[in-house]
Amino acid sequence: MKNKLFLTLAAGMIVLSILACSFGGNNTPTTRPPVNPPVTQPPVVPPSDALEILSTTSFTDDHGNFYIYGEVLNTSDTAVDFIELLVEAKGADGNSLLVDENGNPTDTQVIYPMLDVIGPGNSSPFSFYLDTNTYGAPATYNVLVGSYEVTDVQQVALGFENVQMIDGGDGYLYLSGELVNQTSDWVSITGVAGGALDDSNKVLSADWSINYTSMLAPAGDANSQDRTPFAVFFPYPPGNVTQWSIWWDAQAYEDNPQYPLTLEVTDTYFDDYGSFHLVGAVRNEGAEVVSTSVVAGLYAEDGTCLDASYTFLPYAVKPGESAPFDVTYFGSVNYNDEQAALVHTYTVQVDYGTTYPPYYTQNLVEASNVSVSQSGANWTVTGNFTNTSGVNVLDAIVVAMVFDASDNLVGLGYTYLYPAGENYAPGAGDPFEIYLYLDPSGDLENYKVRVVAFGETE
Repeated sequence: MKNKLFLTLAAGMIVLSILACSFGGNNTPTTRPPVNPPVTQPPVVPPSDALEILSTTSFTDDHGNFYIYGEVLNTSDTAVDFIELLVEAKGADGNSLLVDENGNPTDTQVIYPMLDVIGPGNSSPFSFYLDTNTYGAPATYNVLVGSYEVTDVQQVALGFENVQMIDGGDGYLYLSGELVNQTSDWVSITGVAGGALDDSNKVLSADWSINYTSMLAPAGDANSQDRTPFAVFFPYPPGNVTQWSIWWDAQAYEDNPQYPLTLEVTDTYFDDYGSFHLVGAVRNEGAEVVSTSVVAGLYAEDGTCLDASYTFLPYAVKPGESAPFDVTYFGSVNYNDEQAALVHTYTVQVDYGTTYPPYYTQNLVEASNVSVSQSGANWTVTGNFTNTSGVNVLDAIVVAMVFDASDNLVGLGYTYLYPAGENYAPGAGDPFEIYLYLDPSGDLENYKVRVVAFGETE
């Protein structure tokens, strides 16, 4: 069991009777653009002093890794993007310890803020890492503003609730909570970061997150699609950590991105290794094939958001059909008895921001000679994939689904296979092996495994 340090701050009541918990109250939101943002670059010369390095701090961990953390502030009245910061790091002899991509000495290295766009009056954390065992320990360092451009991106403020930051006992702090859309528009969230601060509001450690729903419905959505859980973790720094902060980028989204998809959770459990599983399926009630992902949040009885994670479905969902999911990579709750004991409820939602027609066509192919070996609740499924589609395929996806005696989906595992050459010709194939970590309290004797395989073509 890991040792835990809990410091909390109460916030307002929401759905599920949720209370917020945190290290402190200085939580300054900022913003970030989409992966493929609808950004236009106006012919404007950016202010020469739009960005200011607000703070920096550094430390070396037990493995000899030197870290710089800090925060950059936009002091202008316009949003900026394409931001480059410059790091200097010198040894005791005054010589630079940095090298370029070719291994040649250089005076500076380019780094980027964790958020790509910084709006007027907003900020973003940044970080830099140096292996002192290879390059030596810096005696001095500096972070400078390099370059940036003006953008006309219009950002949207979000609310945050049910936040918790804990000491994971493994050298990391874990920050989780909910971001909430407070507008009447759909909102695209394109970046989330979190960090630890001291009493002077200096960023001591931070990182960005991929665990959140990127598209939120208008405020008051009946299915609570107007909020998303998030989770981020970062090294526990030296110094007096007293506060947490969340930074994000959100932009109004004019269209309604909602697809006719329905979601059902069919099983939840902790496996033998302490990992939590949320198993279910997404059904496509629409007319086109789509790929998508789901985002899950885990909550304590008082509504505190304990953790969040996401997963893409292993294959695209055809109209009138379903595809399975298993959300299980929870960074704070897994392998942590104290956090696991607090899990009381959960949410799972489709992320419409990652829902789109698949890039490749998926054709059913053959999975043969399937066998299952069992060691308690940990099973291994083996067999052979053969390309029976009649055309060349680029790769294959083999999926093993586990059903109970009532035909409920209770487990999932899958693997991707890649050819030695450019593709799998008709009749070609490879062996496969899939590991399943099932519910040790389940009716394992009556579980049955079904295997499907798909070959992908352009």
